[in-house]
Amino acid sequence: MKRSTKAPTASTKIVATRIKDARVQAGLSQEKLGDAIGVTFQQVQKYEKGINRVASDRLQRIADVLGKPIGYFFTTTASGLPPADDELLTAIVAWLGTGAVARRILAALPAIRDNDVDLVAAFLERLAAHDRV
Repeated sequence: MKRSTKAPTASTKIVATRIKDARVQAGLSQEKLGDAIGVTFQQVQKYEKGINRVASDRLQRIADVLGKPIGYFFTTTASGLPPADDELLTAIVAWLGTGAVARRILAALPAIRDNDVDLVAAFLERLAAHDRV
């Protein structure tokens, strides 16, 4: 069976996921990132979904804007996950071992409505930041 040359490859999907992760970590909207790299937010959406591949010069601009080394967009671990995701999974597993409250919180997450996910994430981030102060 012949594979379509238009279908995104595994590496295209990894780059797409890493662009979105870095953008979210930087607190930028798709529109702000698009403005900074000279494309529309729709084009950023296509990059983040792996629909359109990112040219090397554009990826370098994305890396510069997001404050990431270019290798960040390609690096994965033996598990196939980006290093940050491996670290996150390790932290989550450790957190789950802290008791029933952690499991209650995790069990409630799938029931959160899509339009409330950002609100819940912002709330949890604010709580976590408050603990560090």
